[in-house]
Amino acid sequence: MSLFSRNILRVTVALFALCSSRSAFADLIIDFSVDGGATFISSFETNVGATSTFEVFIREVGVENRLSTIGLVETGTRATFNTGRGQVLSISIPQDRLAPRSNFSNASGSGFVLMESAFDQPGRGSSVKLGEFVFLASQQGATEFRFGDANRLLTFSNFTLATVPAGFDLDPELFGGDRGRTYNLTITAVPEPSLVSLLPCALYLWTFRRRVRYGL
Repeated sequence: MSLFSRNILRVTVALFALCSSRSAFADLIIDFSVDGGATFISSFETNVGATSTFEVFIREVGVENRLSTIGLVETGTRATFNTGRGQVLSISIPQDRLAPRSNFSNASGSGFVLMESAFDQPGRGSSVKLGEFVFLASQQGATEFRFGDANRLLTFSNFTLATVPAGFDLDPELFGGDRGRTYNLTITAVPEPSLVSLLPCALYLWTFRRRVRYGL
């Protein structure tokens, strides 16, 4: 085999290994729930004036299993959202892991960070809770939350596997090579039914019962 042929073969094998590795390990996503992770959602409808709690998870889909078998020692995602229709009242992160840290900025009302590091025990499972936030829907309409990389520096790891001797960076898998991918949750607030809108139904029921009672 010529030198040129051998080089072509090496490049082909390397590209195949890279593609295989990325397809096998690209099955981690950030997802959302309102019931402790029993079900996951990308949209939610609530009433104007209502307060709702939303949980944020990283979870496995497809053939990915490193979250279950190895676990995380570091997490970090930044959320931004369009303002004007609601307010984030509070955020919280799990308290069962060592040295958690979080940052919540309500100065502009447009974003917050869920971040933890130096877990005492790796966060392990098919889904791992990153934290939760409480949202007050103050006006009718949709509010979109975009969860992305907490720090888009290519040399900075936010999601790290508990591998030995050094942690393995999951940020490219979650957020793409440029760390620009986001995972979105849309919360839509609708008006509560008013008493006026319920009057026709009440009148119909009253009329129906009256007809039945008097055989009309």
